[in-house]
Amino acid sequence: MVTAKNSVLTTEQWKAIRENDENFDDQFFYAVRTTKIFCRPSCKSRVPNFNNVTIFYNVDEALAAGFRPCKRCKRCKSAGFRLPDEEWVLQAEAYMREHSSKQLTLDRKNEQDRHHENSEKVMKMRCYVMKYNEENVVYYGHIKSDGCSIYLAVTDTGLCFIGSDNGRVSEMKSWFNSKRPRAHLVEDWNEVSVYAEQLVDYLNGERKNIDLPIDLNGTEFQEAVWAELQNIPYGKTKSYTDISEAIGKPDSVRAVGTAVGANPLLIVVPCHRVISKSGKLTGYRGGIPMKEKLLRLERS
Repeated sequence: MVTAKNSVLTTEQWKAIRENDENFDDQFFYAVRTTKIFCRPSCKSRVPNFNNVTIFYNVDEALAAGFRPCKRCKRCKSAGFRLPDEEWVLQAEAYMREHSSKQLTLDRKNEQDRHHENSEKVMKMRCYVMKYNEENVVYYGHIKSDGCSIYLAVTDTGLCFIGSDNGRVSEMKSWFNSKRPRAHLVEDWNEVSVYAEQLVDYLNGERKNIDLPIDLNGTEFQEAVWAELQNIPYGKTKSYTDISEAIGKPDSVRAVGTAVGANPLLIVVPCHRVISKSGKLTGYRGGIPMKEKLLRLERS
């Protein structure tokens, strides 16, 4: 565990964090107590509150203290800073070097064949279980900002769901039961914090775009509509007719409306920027008040 002396943030370290100075990457990590995440000084995440920062001088100390690596700088490749997975690789490499020179007798070969056959079966099963679990785990969290209360969910691929303003967790669970029934929902702020940070900045009027990966699964038509929605500039609006013409389906205005309503990523895939041809605000999964609030935010 890190000592109290090591956790003191110096003026020089604070300057390195604020300026994303990569020259200090080999010297220390900084951890944010409110998010339980640790980063390298060069990390481009938002500068944390000074009072919430603590310092560690190696990965093991940060992990032992209950912090997790930042998704943006998770690969700690600097000399002496290895995550546990890298230790496994080094141990396996050492084992192979140690045993590769031993003489292979017939008895030893038969024994190895039996071990290999049994271990292969076990490893295949483990890999299947791990792959199944990893592919179906969805992490979620909840944010409150500027009068908004929103649930969001992410996979290892990216952001996959944003709920309506003041929506309950049941709204999110209902969506997953319908659209991704194999998903295993796990509440984990550490996994969603990077996404939540940008979403909060947007809601506070400090950001116009959220530039993090997304995980969308829909029909070919839906995904074409959702892609076109992302081309609508901040502060601008388009009609359903505009969208249908843009995707080469001018006679599919009603179907476009249905696809817009099925968009799982409110705000990030900005379906709130789609209005009727007359200029009237029509249906929105998050509700008309939320749509009005978002458009008002972008006009300000």
